[in-house]
Amino acid sequence: RRLEMMNASKLLESLNAAHQALNGGAFAMNIRHALSAVDKANRLTENKYQDILKILDSALVELDEASNEIASAIENIELNANEIGTIEERFLALKSLARKHTCAIDDLPDVLTEISEKLKSIRKNSDDILAYQKELIIAKDTYFQNALRLHECRQKAAALLSECVQNELSFLKMSKAQFRIQIEKLPEENWQAKGIDKVFFEVATNAGLPFGALSKIASGGELARFMLALKVHLASNTGVETLIFDEVDSGIGGSAAEAVGNRLYKLSQSVQVFVVTHSPQVASFGTTNFKVSKETIGNTTTSTVILLSEAQKKEEIARMLSGEKISDEARAAADKLISKTA
Repeated sequence: RRLEMMNASKLLESLNAAHQALNGGAFAMNIRHALSAVDKANRLTENKYQDILKILDSALVELDEASNEIASAIENIELNANEIGTIEERFLALKSLARKHTCAIDDLPDVLTEISEKLKSIRKNSDDILAYQKELIIAKDTYFQNALRLHECRQKAAALLSECVQNELSFLKMSKAQFRIQIEKLPEENWQAKGIDKVFFEVATNAGLPFGALSKIASGGELARFMLALKVHLASNTGVETLIFDEVDSGIGGSAAEAVGNRLYKLSQSVQVFVVTHSPQVASFGTTNFKVSKETIGNTTTSTVILLSEAQKKEEIARMLSGEKISDEARAAADKLISKTA
């Protein structure tokens, strides 16, 4: 149609020439003369030339129809001369679509069919998505209900453990310190497989001081004793059979170190406890003692572990009390420490 509109003037010229040839010349008149002459001959011969008459009559009818069709075509072209703008816009739109879908304009119907099939699939997937969304809502509700029950259990367990640890602190020479377990609900975007809670330990190490995070408030020695208090009460519930403490007595001495040793001994009644210590007070509570030493010869350092007898244990504790030169007073002090643990 675009091609037709672009060539409208040439089409009109050709069609007008055809219409003029059929109507303005002698062509139709000659057929009518021929028809009249054959009709006379036909009447003189009792319809011998009837077939010729029919042919000429049909030709005249066809000629009139052709003339009328040409006239209609001319009128149609004249009436739709302004259509070229609309067609041009349509053609440019089709070219743009063809570029978008990287295909020829003639292939756009096939592209339409393909996209229609994809849309049907998407609508089906949309139905699936709705079903999944319903499942998600149910799963989320189930999760939240379970998480709430877990939250309640944690609150009860936190209250019980906080009380147990608080009671333990007096045995560890920290009677003025306070310990508590805080449980906060997380925002929804931070929910996880372990629930909707954030659990953290808080302490106030001295009377009148505010609570703060255990990891930030407590000193090295205090942190060791807080963790020991926790371990004493958690050991029986964790399923762990062996605990290893590396310098749990760090930063403490005297009666505090003795208290730590005593609680470690208590802990060893339920699980196996290994303690690496430089404190004679802590070492005196050991039921089995090893001496660990290092020796460097050249570029090689060798660690040696020796199982100590009771006599060697007393001697080593005396050395820890006095230094390399062991005095009788140190040995007497060692005897006194060990006797407390017997």
